[in-house]
Amino acid sequence: MKKFLCVLALAILTAMMATAASTNCVGSSAGPPAGYTIGAALAVGNQFTCGTDTFTTVLVNPSGGMSGATIELLNTSSINGNIEDLVFAIAGGSTDAVGLSGDIQLEYYETGSDVNGLDLQFQASNASGTGNITITDTACSVMVITGCTGTTYGGGSGTSQANGGIGNSINSTFNFTGSFANGVTTPIYIFKDISFTNATTSEVTQSTDLAAPEPLSYLLLGAGLLGLGAFRLKRKKA
Repeated sequence: MKKFLCVLALAILTAMMATAASTNCVGSSAGPPAGYTIGAALAVGNQFTCGTDTFTTVLVNPSGGMSGATIELLNTSSINGNIEDLVFAIAGGSTDAVGLSGDIQLEYYETGSDVNGLDLQFQASNASGTGNITITDTACSVMVITGCTGTTYGGGSGTSQANGGIGNSINSTFNFTGSFANGVTTPIYIFKDISFTNATTSEVTQSTDLAAPEPLSYLLLGAGLLGLGAFRLKRKKA
């Protein structure tokens, strides 16, 4: 019994360490369009995975001064514990001048782990004058068209102001509240509206907070099994 418990504890510890390690997101061969490679411009239908979770792009809509822009998922995107960091690069577009503006709508849905919040990080910059970038996030039970027509799980917005240089850094957390605080079962649709006014940005990081960190699950499972083993050993001695 002692040998069994030692082997079990070692296996659980190994699984916990493997899960807690940072793992890069990877492209998927699913489509259409067929296949996606990390670092390429995103298009509707592209899929990528982070750990056991799969993300599918359903909307990429640049307009105005950003009509020529592309959005790419960078190879620094990863999952670490219960946090999935999706790092999007924005290339092209023309909004860095007084009087110029544009917009990008990006939407994808996630399947896999339960989700209980979103994090948003970005920073505006411009050459001169006053400008800003505002990003609004919405987590919804169905695809967002002109608004969430299903259940809104949470979200929020942040604005970075620039005045002839680097603007203030936005690092916002939008925890789900109420009955959604303990996690929402996927699929979950995440809609981003990125509005540019005399400003630009090179990167936007969107983090998904997973409701149940897997290392904790392993810990609870291990504690339960070890307790059961100890109980059986005690009964055997009795």
